[in-house]
Amino acid sequence: MTYLVCPERPIRWIDLAAVVCFEAVEMGLDLAGLSWLPSTRRWDGNTLPLALAHGTTCSTGIIVPAEVYVSVDRARKLQDFYLQLRQATTAEGRVAVDIRSTQRAAIEARGEREIRREWADALSKARTEADMLIAQKPRPELLHHWNRLTNSQERSGPHMRRSE
Repeated sequence: MTYLVCPERPIRWIDLAAVVCFEAVEMGLDLAGLSWLPSTRRWDGNTLPLALAHGTTCSTGIIVPAEVYVSVDRARKLQDFYLQLRQATTAEGRVAVDIRSTQRAAIEARGEREIRREWADALSKARTEADMLIAQKPRPELLHHWNRLTNSQERSGPHMRRSE
C-alpha cells in the first residue's frame, strides 16, 4: 500500500507496493492519474515531515510508502495498548482483562511480568524505529517540489494548504 500526500486534499492511498510506485516514478511515469482512494489516515504533525524525508514526487504531491506511517503509528498504538494493559492490572498484579481460558493459561504459564517486559521491549523497539524515521531530514528535492506545489496553488486560487 502507498499513500499520496497532496497540499490541496486529504491523504489518499492505492493498493500498490511502494517499490512499484517508486520504480514507476524513476522510469518517468506520473502516478497522479491512478485511481487513488480516500484514506482514513488524517493529517498530523508527522504527515508532511515523513513525506518529505521518505517519499517521491508526483505531479500533485508526494508518494509515501505506507510502511513509513505504519511504523510511526505502531509506537503510538503499542503505547496506548500498554497503558490500557497497565490500567487493567489489579492490585495483586494480575491482568484484569477478559480473555479466553486458553489464553489465560498461556499467560499464567509464561508469567504476567514476563509478558509485560516483552511488551515494554516491543514498545521500546517501536519507539526507536519511529524516532529514526521522524529524525530523517527532508530531502531537498522533495522540499522544493512541495514548495512549488503550494506556491502554484496559492496563485491559482483557494485551497487547503497543509503546513504541519
